[in-house]
Amino acid sequence: EGNEWIRQKVYPVIKAENAAFLALSGKECETMLETFGRFRDEMRKNMYDNSRKGDKDNENSVI
Repeated sequence: EGNEWIRQKVYPVIKAENAAFLALSGKECETMLETFGRFRDEMRKNMYDNSRKGDKDNENSVI
């Protein structure tokens, strides 16, 4: 049951992501990966900072 769900839901997303990534130029891929890396690092930092503060309602939230 779980494997079937993965096959139906997760694999198509991975396939689409891979195809989209391959459609980008080398420079676009590089820029995207660098930007995502910075975004990921900021997310980790903010998650860590918020968990240390116990702050569930971040005042800088975009939501």
